[in-house]
Amino acid sequence: MEERNQNNSYPGYDKLTKITVGNSTHYRNLYKVADPRLQLKIENVRALLRELLQIPPDYHVLLLNSGNIEHSSIFCMLNFSKEIRGGFLDTGSRSSAAIISARKYLDVEIIGSSRESSYSYIPQCDWLPQNISFLHLTSTNDLQGNSVSKFPKVSVPLFCDRSADLFSTRIPFDLFDLVYAQGEGGIIPEHLSLICVRDSILAKSSCPIFTEPFLTNRLNQAVDLSFKDMFIFHHWLTDFKSNGGLEANVSRLCTLSSTLYREIERNTKLRATVNPKDRSVHAVRFFVANPEDEFIFILQLDKENINIVDRLPQGDFLVDLTKYEEEGIFQLINTMQCFEHHSAHERK
Repeated sequence: MEERNQNNSYPGYDKLTKITVGNSTHYRNLYKVADPRLQLKIENVRALLRELLQIPPDYHVLLLNSGNIEHSSIFCMLNFSKEIRGGFLDTGSRSSAAIISARKYLDVEIIGSSRESSYSYIPQCDWLPQNISFLHLTSTNDLQGNSVSKFPKVSVPLFCDRSADLFSTRIPFDLFDLVYAQGEGGIIPEHLSLICVRDSILAKSSCPIFTEPFLTNRLNQAVDLSFKDMFIFHHWLTDFKSNGGLEANVSRLCTLSSTLYREIERNTKLRATVNPKDRSVHAVRFFVANPEDEFIFILQLDKENINIVDRLPQGDFLVDLTKYEEEGIFQLINTMQCFEHHSAHERK
């Protein structure tokens, strides 16, 4: 027993490894999963993720329990070099959260922002400062109803937060060097993070983005993953595949969003908030054209028992299409039409 303690070679465990995370140093046992059931479940989840998302073979697929790591952020988990500077587009609440988190661990430069317009569009990224080591984008900000319609081709590594649209948008992996999504208790279990990182970005260079150890000691290991989380995630992925997978979900959301936006653009009493080319298929934002009619619209929603519309702090409305069935969306459209007719009648 004493010999095993000295060598840190307990059955099923790697040696005790020193991990630097952010500004603090933690010691943790990095283990190969001792329970073969959990190991099998993890491998099955990875295989399903590769199949459903069409993840190329030159990407590592990491599953991490971010709930056990301070700040639960990839900028904490991935141990970025302090010598680099990251470029960010500020396009909504998710991108703002990423910027706030990143500033704790590295220098950040805002390349573009649409904050002044309540994030009603995605700013262009036509140029990058020479001192930028990577560019970070948030593909979809669900609370703002916007999405990046065309990703820039840049000379630096491109990182993308896909927490809001991982299973509802086709991901062009060839454009990205790192793709990640963090669970919030929805599709991906809470505290679980998925990170897909390209082999080439881990290669040593004259100006590395990550310092040692990145996650190289645990690229093919599970860190504090629970069987319950893996079971739930595997069950959801299996159902998702049997129901048509990514293609079916993309088709459904595109149909619902285009139908709802078509009514908003037709309706003389409503206006869309987000620029047409930057609209998300996941959430629709709109406002009442005449502020005097806004209260009438709210009363109409209440009268028809429509509870799928959220009022945003800036005064417009949001419908999250990922949370509701088609029937609820069509009921909302009928209510919008009734509101238009009622408002026209009142003014007469």
